[in-house]
Amino acid sequence: MCSLEIQKNSYYCHIGADSSTSVCCQALVSNPCNEILSKGEGNAALTRYYYDAEKRQCLPFNYLGTKGNTNNFLTKEICEELCPVWVNPCIKGEPLLGINSKPTQCHQRQPCVAGYYCHIGYDDETTVCCPSENDACSIPMSQGFGPHVMSRWYYDSLQRQCKQFTYKGLRGNENNFLLRDHCEQTCPVWENPCPSGDPILGSDNKPKQCFPGQDNTCPSTHWCHAGLSLSSTVCCPGRQDPCVLAVSAGSGIGNQQRWFFDMTIKQCKSFVYKGIKGNANNFATKEDCEQRCPVFVDPCPLTYAYAGVSSLPVQYVKCSPENQQCPQNFWCHLGQSQETTVCCPNAVKPCTLPSKVQGTGELRLTRWSYDTNSRACEPFEYFGIKGNQNNFLTREACESSCPAFENPCKSGDPFMIGGKPQFCKRETPCPANYYCHIGVDDKKYCCPAMGGDPCGQPMDRGIGGAQLSRWYWDVSRQCCLPFSYCGQKGTQNNFLTKQDCEQTCFEIDNPCALGEPQMISPNEVRFCSISNPLTCAPSYWCHYGATEQTTLCCPGRVEPQDVCQQPMAQGTGNGQLFRWYYNSISQCCLQFTYRGREGNQNNFLTREECEQQCVSINVCPYGQPQKGLTGGRPILCTFNGTECAPNHFCHLGLVPDENQCCPGEPTNPAACQGLPPQEGIAGPTGSQPMERWYYEVTTMSCKPFTFDGRKGNQNNFLSEADCAATCQVFVNPCSLPISMPPQTCSIDNPNTCSGGSYCHIGGSPTTTICCPSEGDPCQLPLNCGMGNEQLSRWYFNQQSGNCQPFIYLGMKGNQNNFLSQQMCESACAINPCAEGNPFIGVDGRTQTCSASQSLNMCPSSYWCHIGADQTTTVCCPGASQNSCNLPMSTGEGNANLERYYFDSSSKTCRQFIYNGLKGNQNNFLTLRSCQLACQPLDNPCIGQPATTPSGQVLFCSATNKDTCPGKFTFFDKLL
Repeated sequence: MCSLEIQKNSYYCHIGADSSTSVCCQALVSNPCNEILSKGEGNAALTRYYYDAEKRQCLPFNYLGTKGNTNNFLTKEICEELCPVWVNPCIKGEPLLGINSKPTQCHQRQPCVAGYYCHIGYDDETTVCCPSENDACSIPMSQGFGPHVMSRWYYDSLQRQCKQFTYKGLRGNENNFLLRDHCEQTCPVWENPCPSGDPILGSDNKPKQCFPGQDNTCPSTHWCHAGLSLSSTVCCPGRQDPCVLAVSAGSGIGNQQRWFFDMTIKQCKSFVYKGIKGNANNFATKEDCEQRCPVFVDPCPLTYAYAGVSSLPVQYVKCSPENQQCPQNFWCHLGQSQETTVCCPNAVKPCTLPSKVQGTGELRLTRWSYDTNSRACEPFEYFGIKGNQNNFLTREACESSCPAFENPCKSGDPFMIGGKPQFCKRETPCPANYYCHIGVDDKKYCCPAMGGDPCGQPMDRGIGGAQLSRWYWDVSRQCCLPFSYCGQKGTQNNFLTKQDCEQTCFEIDNPCALGEPQMISPNEVRFCSISNPLTCAPSYWCHYGATEQTTLCCPGRVEPQDVCQQPMAQGTGNGQLFRWYYNSISQCCLQFTYRGREGNQNNFLTREECEQQCVSINVCPYGQPQKGLTGGRPILCTFNGTECAPNHFCHLGLVPDENQCCPGEPTNPAACQGLPPQEGIAGPTGSQPMERWYYEVTTMSCKPFTFDGRKGNQNNFLSEADCAATCQVFVNPCSLPISMPPQTCSIDNPNTCSGGSYCHIGGSPTTTICCPSEGDPCQLPLNCGMGNEQLSRWYFNQQSGNCQPFIYLGMKGNQNNFLSQQMCESACAINPCAEGNPFIGVDGRTQTCSASQSLNMCPSSYWCHIGADQTTTVCCPGASQNSCNLPMSTGEGNANLERYYFDSSSKTCRQFIYNGLKGNQNNFLTLRSCQLACQPLDNPCIGQPATTPSGQVLFCSATNKDTCPGKFTFFDKLL
């Protein structure tokens, strides 16, 4: 909401008949709505609006154009937005005002914000949001004020009823409703059904409804009164045990059947309830009553006899799961509760009774029963009562009373004597065709043998819930492995320990020619594999047999260089394995058939493996590699190493074995003299081409290429760093790329560079070369460059308009880089003044100014020259006291600037084109600024208009009122 206050000595925008009378005038009052009508002075006839405080209306009038006041609005809407034109119907305070400064209207679909309520008046203008102070239901009725007769409803808090009254239209309170339903929905109207005290009230001040039979719907101090309707089913005070209360028919006009608990006979009986004022011994159904109160239930399968004609049951004897002692011929029925755990008649042997008798009831209890057919105790669900004696709480209790046996054998029954299974012991072993099965808890039974070698039978985890650690013989791997046995129905390939397994099943299959294979333990061979042959001990080698069992570590290993000298050995056995061996006479790898056993190490699975170990490949681009004195193998080398003889270089292959000494001039200088790189030919099988680096002499740089692996020359480096460390690399000091070779220049002769380039003066002759130009050096930003140098240089600062020192790092700078201050100033300084030089400040910089500044920022006797940019907008000497009388001057330069000057002969401001430099003070950016400075003003204000610090009048407009000084929070809407 806009404020109506204007600060003292502030100004407002007076909108006259034209722009010359639209100026900032001083405001003489703080609230424009309080000023009287003022038609002003002049000859204009402008339709405006003013606020009539007595009528509270915005009315039109004719404004004469000058000398008016602030109660002057361009439109009726702007006037009404600011000044109060409405009636206040609220009893206290003001109504809520909207963004238009008028009261916020309300209705059912547009309620009021928090802290306000909707006052419903006699029309839309008086139906507005008024301040809310009290609970509508707790304040007295108010007829209000006014001439109107309106039927309304109010809430009588004493009688808890909604009543009708007549409202006069204004200044009423919140206890005022259009309809009776609105009143009853807002305020608590209800009847008390409780026998004593009041029910619990909810947040709506009405009794809180509850649900009979659910204890958590009322607090612990209350009980749920089950009325004849939802409104009378509420939480009443004074909770008691309903089962001990006497029956109460209550009061009212109701007539509904209910049930109560009769404590004398412990039974539920019916009665008629009248609707209110009853007690908690009141249930909707017999089932609800019996569920809540302790009704006697006989859990035995045979009903007790009752004594005489009495309605009371005879006393029954209780028992418990811990103490199941009962009188003779009785047994302990174990129910879920103490009431159903009693001694029942007709006790017999439980194991002979039918199994899994579920009984009756709604419970689901897990029990155990003995099945004579399976001779085992089995679980079942018991419903709670009327079961038989073959009913046990746990499996252990069942098995302790009835003999249970589970057959652990995979096939057939265990060995029996007298119908009972026999245990096996060291003293009494199993008879022929039986074996000793060891199950859960070390129970040992003689099970029928399955035939054949136990070590050849499959591993079988069996069935059951046990997790027994056992061992079995793996025929394919020829070793004992662990597994988890479930306890029953397994095979004979089942041993308690690894030692038992190996003693029964282990047998070495030795394929070695020179002794026993390597052993991990007395009964475990060290196996190896094609993928992992290095698992053998140093004096053993991996023999590749026909099977996994004969692929193991054999003794008699020879050194790698001696393997190729061993003769071909076909071995023994029935195998037909295609293998390769190295023939030292023909110096090549040949194929042969290996029989699978007792061979030697000159035995390779593939030709590639054989050639990789025994045949040397010539990797040199020409000639033969340098070879050692023993074995005739090529000499291996490293980059920058000393392994190679004179007139040889180190050929760098893809694998270490192909880093060999090849004939030719050494890498340095051969690679640095323009030798082109060679991609070579493919390397070893399975290898991929690699990125390498070569030296390009024309660009004096190192570049990458792809090397295939063999037949490369000296211009082949593993990394860019190796290349740069070997050959001289040129580093471009310019910020842009250049053509090679670089064009040199010097400090003494910097003008030798061709067009489009300049002499970059670096820290050394190698960095002092011709670099591409990037434009006018004086327009370029400061660039300290890159490198490790610390060179004192000068650059031209466009913002300050002078040359300043900086430290240059030696490379990658730009052309705004001078060796001295004199060289910088001679290249970049510009003087736009017609007479003398611009004013220099205490910081040594040219004093700049701004066309937008109302205050003259230049010193006395200087004036602000407005050039084409900031560098030429400076304080020039020779300020004139009467600039309007100076002749028009187009100045010098290449700019094309639209400006205005005052023509003293015609007394008007005219347009001209300014060239940007060397002009005079009769030079204005806009027609308005020229008129302000040189043409007289007719004052439209009562007082004096606002002026700038330099004395110029401040003009404004309906769309640009913010130019006036002072804080006007309301004038955005005034004009």
